[in-house]
Amino acid sequence: MAKERIAIGALDFGTSRIKLGIYAPLVVPEVRIVGSIENVILKDPNGQVSMSYGRLREQIEPLFVRLAQYLSTHRINTLYLGICGHVSSLFPWDRDKGIPVSDMFPIWMDNTCAHVLPAFKTLLDNGRGPGVMGSFLPWGPNWLLAKLLHQKQSGFPAHQVWVQVGDALFYELCGEWRSHFSSQVSMIHQNDHRYVPEFMEYLGLNSFQLPQIEPVSPVRMKDEVRKKFNFPPSSFVLPALGDFYASFVAMQLENSEGFLLANTSEVAGVFTRSKPELLENFVNLSLDHGFVNYGSTSSGGNLIPWFFARYLREEVSETRLNELTAAATLLHPLDTPVFLPYIQGERAPLWDTRVRESLHELREKHTLVHVFRSLLEGVAFARRQCFEELNNPDVRQIKLAGGSTQNWLWNQVRANILGKKLLVAVEKDLAVVGTIHHQIDAAVLSLEKPRVEFRELYPDHRLQEVYDDKYKRFIHYQQLQLAGL
Repeated sequence: MAKERIAIGALDFGTSRIKLGIYAPLVVPEVRIVGSIENVILKDPNGQVSMSYGRLREQIEPLFVRLAQYLSTHRINTLYLGICGHVSSLFPWDRDKGIPVSDMFPIWMDNTCAHVLPAFKTLLDNGRGPGVMGSFLPWGPNWLLAKLLHQKQSGFPAHQVWVQVGDALFYELCGEWRSHFSSQVSMIHQNDHRYVPEFMEYLGLNSFQLPQIEPVSPVRMKDEVRKKFNFPPSSFVLPALGDFYASFVAMQLENSEGFLLANTSEVAGVFTRSKPELLENFVNLSLDHGFVNYGSTSSGGNLIPWFFARYLREEVSETRLNELTAAATLLHPLDTPVFLPYIQGERAPLWDTRVRESLHELREKHTLVHVFRSLLEGVAFARRQCFEELNNPDVRQIKLAGGSTQNWLWNQVRANILGKKLLVAVEKDLAVVGTIHHQIDAAVLSLEKPRVEFRELYPDHRLQEVYDDKYKRFIHYQQLQLAGL
């Protein structure tokens, strides 16, 4: 009998890009990205942000072809394929016909469900969140729960399954309606991993109208799919993860370790082995080997294209960004303005869509480079507020990953303002690696997991007093704005 030659694949559909990674340790002990393509999202002025499921499938098929070629070239005879991606998409699937009812579906950025927020608040206000779902859940139009509340007006026909894009891809690959609890994060109890009965009753939904959340295990890929792409005879699929959860897994967090996912928007939190105190403005979620208190933000890497459009009147370019960064490095924090980075309101820890960006202490001597550096500082100050409200004095270091970590000045500014040692992930495709880690555990495979390397970065303590004082002024200006809303 031929020796089993195993490969672990991971399909990550993000807001900006769709990536397909592969880990075949008998070939090379690293994760390889076999394909990466730009995602296509549609926006309109009314806040509707959507995607086409048909277009998504068309984009994925060439990636699967490349994957099959890689597997054939390296004589792989067993494939495990995992899925991860953005959550809070929603569309109906006709169970009888086996096809989606409609091609277009909203994604997490869509805010056309804002009118359901009174109903949302009815379900979760007055501290009811921790009681019914084991966690605080901020009310907002971007959750899956909000999208289901919006759909309640039109009803939930019995022959339809209400799914997210990861669930639909899983179904098409293996023919079963199953999901990982992290993909249904706003609809499930955060520790018991079951749909919240109070939500289901209020919506008028039955459990068979949503993907089942079961102990995760591989499911054999459908023969028709396997043969279409020439995948190995032994090919398996696992239910879709939330991309944030996959990133948590890849970080291999230790007790009382902070983390920061620095992408278009950011996710800040702390991991603990034991169940932490439930906080009023952060989500609590169980992880395989512990718990995280975390909050998603609205400010992050999205400030860079905003700055280019607002102040430079040009598209972002690597050359121009490098020039700004080099010039900003020469500036001292005493010489830069104070910037509130709320171009889209703010989620954690403020949870207020009304807050806005504002520039303070601007002087005649200030140039666009000064404003650029104040922008980097403003995002870091906002994250410092997150970590202070997470209120874990045992945090000594913070793991940092994501697209904006490619800017080395921003990383140093973060370290200086947070006052903590940063472990900056070298790996750029953290969600892909985390999905691979998850599959190795779920399939109980005796494979060494791909490593994520981190670079140590220490704060410059000579600037601690300067940044501490500037942070106080940042909070002062923020509180003045909140008081005026």
